[in-house]
Amino acid sequence: MIRSFASNYTKPENCTVETVQVLDFATLTMNMIEANAQYLGIKAEDTYNLRMPTRWNSLVAQLCASLPFPDENKGCLPNYFSNDGIHWCPETTHGRLNAGLVCILSCIYNDKSMAGMDTCCNNCNSKFMSLEPLVFENGQQILE
Repeated sequence: MIRSFASNYTKPENCTVETVQVLDFATLTMNMIEANAQYLGIKAEDTYNLRMPTRWNSLVAQLCASLPFPDENKGCLPNYFSNDGIHWCPETTHGRLNAGLVCILSCIYNDKSMAGMDTCCNNCNSKFMSLEPLVFENGQQILE
């Protein structure tokens, strides 16, 4: 719905909003959850169904760095991207979020054509809102 709104947005008369762009945090979130589920050995079809019996009913793959403890109904070893299944740990997620946001703002302020801006913003999302290693212009690669 948000992506559809952004891609179909046209500036109404007497409005100061020129463009709407999306920082695709949803894709980054899904990639992190699915990668962690695979690491934990959770079947793909159970990734979004296996939940912790906590107040928020959080996904095991979003909350845990291990499968839940068999002797404690509410416990698991916490992971490093969401300790409660709701809030994101800045130490592990904000680097990509900030880089993606700066990249998209750069597209908006440096590319005056709408088609070029959309392509630029899509490239930012592909580069930073995924779990792919970051590769810089000099060829240096950062693995996370």
